[in-house]
Amino acid sequence: MAAVWGFGVWRRYRKMRSGVRMSLWAMVRQFGWTRLILAQSAWLTLTAVVIVAVPWSERLVPQVLFWVALVPTLLTVWFERAAMRS
Repeated sequence: MAAVWGFGVWRRYRKMRSGVRMSLWAMVRQFGWTRLILAQSAWLTLTAVVIVAVPWSERLVPQVLFWVALVPTLLTVWFERAAMRS
């Protein structure tokens, strides 16, 4: 599923105008939040693939992986709320 999703993103990216493509890469290079979001999405996708692809005999391991995958997102929400309050 990740390969299909990646192929769809690649096709959509290739159809964009060159100015839009360059500004996307510039945004990723310049802003830390953009890199953080990309890292979080890669981390969540990786853990989702591991949870689905491996046949788990115990229920505890996928639950731990699920919460480990959510920790970066929850920390970002918490830090963002704290930054908005001050």
